[in-house]
Amino acid sequence: MHHRKLITILLLVAVPLSGHAAVLITTQEAQLPRAPAAPATTGAGPYQNDRGTPTRPPDVLVQSPKGTVASPFPLRIMFAPHNGTRIDPNSVTVTLLTKPEVDLTNRVQPYISPRGVDFGQAEVPPGQYRIRIDLTDDAGHIGTATVDLQVQHP
Repeated sequence: MHHRKLITILLLVAVPLSGHAAVLITTQEAQLPRAPAAPATTGAGPYQNDRGTPTRPPDVLVQSPKGTVASPFPLRIMFAPHNGTRIDPNSVTVTLLTKPEVDLTNRVQPYISPRGVDFGQAEVPPGQYRIRIDLTDDAGHIGTATVDLQVQHP
């Protein structure tokens, strides 16, 4: 009986509950120096208007947040593979662009599917952040996007 209770508790801790906020960036990570700004990418690059190229990488489209947000906020990103390819959710990496970079993938992993990221309530300290999302389709094409976050004080 004791083992069943322990397993239930572990499952509740390990599986995020929808509607509940989860930490995306910690206070300590928020204090790290920002990495130098690089040109923003959308994943489409030179293929923006090319709909038939077999080597076209998947698009990574940020649906939210847009503009300044208060924490917690929804982080929603759509993956758009091309030419019949599929996204492997295990190929997705999420990186906070600071010095040194911080791998956020494990925190986001429960919210990743082949269609995208649906992190309903991301907790982030106030400040400005840049996050890079990288992924690979099953043909080996790499897509990437950079999300700029501006989180206001409550």
